[in-house]
Amino acid sequence: MMSLQLEVHVAPVVGPLSGPTTVTTVLRNVAREPQVVNRRLLLNSPGAVGEVWLELRGPTGWRNRAGFRIRAGAAPDEFFTELAPGRSVERSWDLADYATTDAIGTYELTLTYHNDRPRAPDGRPMATGTTSASASFERTG
Repeated sequence: MMSLQLEVHVAPVVGPLSGPTTVTTVLRNVAREPQVVNRRLLLNSPGAVGEVWLELRGPTGWRNRAGFRIRAGAAPDEFFTELAPGRSVERSWDLADYATTDAIGTYELTLTYHNDRPRAPDGRPMATGTTSASASFERTG
């Protein structure tokens, strides 16, 4: 079991179709001992390279028309950091770079932090597995 907790926040929770949408994630160490994490938190599609996968479900009839492709390799050493118990790392993105929200209705966004590397590049052990969080938001006409 992963000893990290993920939070996701969307702002605004209720907003117009044409307005900006910011997605923020917080990765927190909920263990009693320090945990090494990859703080790069690269956002990508499920199964692709990156530490955070994005899934978005929209209202009936909605289709994501945004195509994005992240070309990245393994995270450089400087992204691996130790989080003390209770400490966190945070990252935000403009959702328009990854998805369209051009239909009126409710959207459900799920982010999943994943790590299958048992050790950081410098040999420190890392927590493996996944942790996910979701947030709902509404777009109005």
